[in-house]
Amino acid sequence: MKAWFTVLALVVSLPLQALTLGQPRPDLAGSLLGSDQPTRLSTLQGERPMLLAFFSVTCLPCLKEAPDLNLIQQEYGGKVTLIYVSTDPPALRSKTPGFLARAQSSLPVFNPDAAQAREAYEAYGLPKLVLIDPTGKVIWMHEGYDPSLLQTLRAELAGLHL
Repeated sequence: MKAWFTVLALVVSLPLQALTLGQPRPDLAGSLLGSDQPTRLSTLQGERPMLLAFFSVTCLPCLKEAPDLNLIQQEYGGKVTLIYVSTDPPALRSKTPGFLARAQSSLPVFNPDAAQAREAYEAYGLPKLVLIDPTGKVIWMHEGYDPSLLQTLRAELAGLHL
């Protein structure tokens, strides 16, 4: 009986719909760092592919990943929308500028409701990257730091014929 209760508790805690490749990206409301104007991810994407980089200011692997994201921004900045998505609670968001300085990054930071973002994108393990095609469909995801990330991202973006 105890095992059934544990399984039931686990199932109830899972997101209602898993984030899967080929499905539309979940749209989130929030604001960009430095702005009080509400916006949505769909508005930020426009008609280009979008790479979402979920991070936390306390995530050391997120800092290790930053140089690769900076290079992708330099190489594809005009063709792909790259955005950091904060998974931090409001109390930690004041530390975001310090994170960006350590990461030597100028990527925009989207601040949604952190719990909704983590659930909608299953961003429980960080860093998490999600690539979305111009039509809004999720086409690639990666969780955790990977030293070969730059080559992988370049290959994924090349597949979009940018």
